Amino acid sequence: MKKMKFEAMVFEGHKELIAIHLPLDPAKIWGKQPRYFIKGIVKKCRFEGEIGFRRGFHYMLLEEALLKKAKLIPGDLALFVLELRKPTEEEAKTKATLAWARVMKG
Repeated sequence: MKKMKFEAMVFEGHKELIAIHLPLDPAKIWGKQPRYFIKGIVKKCRFEGEIGFRRGFHYMLLEEALLKKAKLIPGDLALFVLELRKPTEEEAKTKATLAWARVMKG
């Protein structure tokens, strides 16, 4: 499976949530899909989550534990490497909401 590699600026957004905007359209890398469940690496820290789309941007909100483990703060520019993953049954059943990236378990 193709991997998506890009640099993104970590920023504080609406309601003080920390996020990144993806500079690439996932559909151009992996084909059009209703949802993009991903796993990835940033600063040697493995994470998993979902790519969201809102207000014309593909984005991911970064969970506090991921920010701490990867030592990221708003204003940092970091290299992200993402690849598709199969969602858990629970994830597949839930309605899409805000797209979070969290530290990978295990």
